Amino acid sequence: MGIQRLGRLGNRPSRSERGIEVFRNQAIARRAVGRGGRPDGRYRVFRRADIETIKTEKGIEFMKTQFQSKQEKLSTEAFSIETVIELPYAEYESFSKNLLQDYEFLDLHKNESYRESGLAKCLLVLGEGHEDGILVITESYSYARYSAPLPNARGILTQTRYPSLFKQITALQPVVEKCVRDAIEFQIDGEYEIACDEVYDANNRDEGEKLKHLLFEQLISERPEIEEVHTDYQNYYFTLAQAYLTKEADSLLKQPTEKEIELMYAKHLLWLQEAGGEQADFSNCLLREMDLSHRNWENAVFENAKLVGVNLQETDLSYSACNGARFYQCDGTGLRAEESEFKDAKFYRCELSSALFLHSNLTKANFTHCSAVGLTFEQCCMEKTELGHFEEGPVYQSSCSEDEEGWLAEEQGVGQEVKIN
Repeated sequence: MGIQRLGRLGNRPSRSERGIEVFRNQAIARRAVGRGGRPDGRYRVFRRADIETIKTEKGIEFMKTQFQSKQEKLSTEAFSIETVIELPYAEYESFSKNLLQDYEFLDLHKNESYRESGLAKCLLVLGEGHEDGILVITESYSYARYSAPLPNARGILTQTRYPSLFKQITALQPVVEKCVRDAIEFQIDGEYEIACDEVYDANNRDEGEKLKHLLFEQLISERPEIEEVHTDYQNYYFTLAQAYLTKEADSLLKQPTEKEIELMYAKHLLWLQEAGGEQADFSNCLLREMDLSHRNWENAVFENAKLVGVNLQETDLSYSACNGARFYQCDGTGLRAEESEFKDAKFYRCELSSALFLHSNLTKANFTHCSAVGLTFEQCCMEKTELGHFEEGPVYQSSCSEDEEGWLAEEQGVGQEVKIN
């Protein structure tokens, strides 16, 4: 019994559309039979079905290829894969090291592999336990007259057999990448969370959305940066791996108590009225779950401070120095900041509705996953400012500049450094 030829499905793309051509759907495998009509069971044959060009998006840390010394230019040619042959592990190892020997499995398919009209029609030889493969053009011979390595051959075949699956993965990849970056940058005590709605429609229970959920959870769990992930189907919760925890330990930051903050505020009010006292300085401090709301913190210093869950409702931070400050899950509803410095500041999951930034320097500031109904930036410097994803809006910008040098010159002193006594 000979090997039955199987017709391909769909229309074949034009040669101009083909680069690397590989299997797509419904590739059919069967045991090849040896000469004399007796099944030898030594290798499997996959016949080509529909063929399309594939662009690999996923980076691969380790692969095998072949390098040529001092090539002036790359010499490549378009090819299609006509037949896939899978050998046992040991036979593939032997074949890969002895390509010029005659082989029965090549003899069986020697008339299927040739060049035609600028297209190389190839056999793809795989080995059990190997991810890579070898492309072969026999030109009616029983040995690999022409050969080339095909890295990640199995991955390419899988990708083209299940295009809808890889379409979903490709769509989720930038979401996963951004999520990992945000998790590292905005972690709180090694933890990070993101709303499910930012990944998929949590209220839509159809199969497509379920697949997105499962794929996202699997993809994120495979990242070395993430130690653990779980979800309550409203949010995803991540635990960062040890190597990616924030290097700056909270224990190295000053942590004033509520009483100390009350005393600082009393002294700060006296200082503002030039009646003695002392300017409030929270530089390099950790403020966790503190209440600074409805107070006048004009000219206060928050350089490189870390504020977690701090109440800043109706707080006045005008003329304050907040460069490098990090605001995590703070409530800044109605916050006011006029002629203040927020260079390199980070706002993560903060409530900033009705907040006003006026004549303030926000160069390289970052706003991520903040709620901001009616947030206003007026005449601010926003060079390289990242507004990111606002869960609510709208956000208003008026007469803002993206050129810090020009903005400082134009404002004639707006954004000047706050003097620390």
